[in-house]
Amino acid sequence: MKKKLIAIAIAAAVAAPLTAQAGIDMSGDARVRYYTNDIDANAPNPAMKGAQTDSRVSLNITGTDGKVAMAKVRLEIVNGGAVGGGAPAHGGNAETINVDHAYISANVGAGVRVTGGKTIANWGHKFVLWDSPGDRVSITKKMGDMAFGLHFSKGTEAGLAASTNDKLDVGGTHLTFTMGKMGGIRHDIVKNDAAGTEGKRTALYGGAPLVDGWGLGFSYATVSGDAQASLNGSDGGDNATGLMLAAMGKVADTDLTVGYSSAADGFNTDNDFFTFAGTGAQAGSMLPGLQSSDGNKMTGLFVIAKMKVNVVDLELGAASIKSDMAGDPSNTLMSIRATHALSKSSKVVAEYGTFSGDMLDASTMGARIETKF
Repeated sequence: MKKKLIAIAIAAAVAAPLTAQAGIDMSGDARVRYYTNDIDANAPNPAMKGAQTDSRVSLNITGTDGKVAMAKVRLEIVNGGAVGGGAPAHGGNAETINVDHAYISANVGAGVRVTGGKTIANWGHKFVLWDSPGDRVSITKKMGDMAFGLHFSKGTEAGLAASTNDKLDVGGTHLTFTMGKMGGIRHDIVKNDAAGTEGKRTALYGGAPLVDGWGLGFSYATVSGDAQASLNGSDGGDNATGLMLAAMGKVADTDLTVGYSSAADGFNTDNDFFTFAGTGAQAGSMLPGLQSSDGNKMTGLFVIAKMKVNVVDLELGAASIKSDMAGDPSNTLMSIRATHALSKSSKVVAEYGTFSGDMLDASTMGARIETKF
């Protein structure tokens, strides 16, 4: 690890003088966190029981010619701790250096932009983690508030099922259309050449103002095709579906979000339901969405309240989750997050959550410090 840190330090020292030149920008962020989980034997991953610490330092380098082209690289140095005294987190490597993304993008004229490399593909809808890094080429066209996109992906990524033989056997073609902040639509065709399978997904999302400052947001997606080519586990005969509806507004000094979520026939909803530094996910997630199996449906009702108490920002959450499996199991989720800004670029966060009922009993608590530079 020392050799890796020395290499990064040398690279940063060499690059630093370049920041004084036009078109070169460097920034970064760092995080250290601790959390502990208490989960029962029925948990999907009972090995996550116990305490864990980890840290991450990220470095962003962006260069542009000031006219048509730009390039961006993001490096992450991760030191992953062990859970309950067991194996290290983060894929079994206690210390890693990751290239989060590295790509070049250029305007080729008439509002058309071409982007290629290892990119972050956050193309809109909130059902799966589409911001996972992957090798892609994207062609986008802007016309006022409208944007059209054609994207090609290769390899294993969020949205592309893993190939057991060769990661490059899996590829996807993605069509996107957005209309400013009003919403958009996305269609994905995912093929696994080695397995001879194909899956398709269509997603719509959007929002609209209501009354008295309230607004309505929605996401809907459906997946069909062979199980090996579909992220969401459709058996090829049924269409896996997901739906999220949310009303957002303000009551006195409190920001409220009240919503409904459902997942059917193998669909998984967004894991931003509630977030914690609690389950080993990179962003930290107490509830990784509703995870339905083929032939069953899960639904959830949730409310999230955000408020400021003196110098602390509080976020309180509650959800009721129900499945139509045998016995109609249900669970209740409660969460609290407190954030205190140490400066304009640094903050400390403390979190606690419980998940209890027929399906699972679990609790998590943690704290982290973050800074940007």
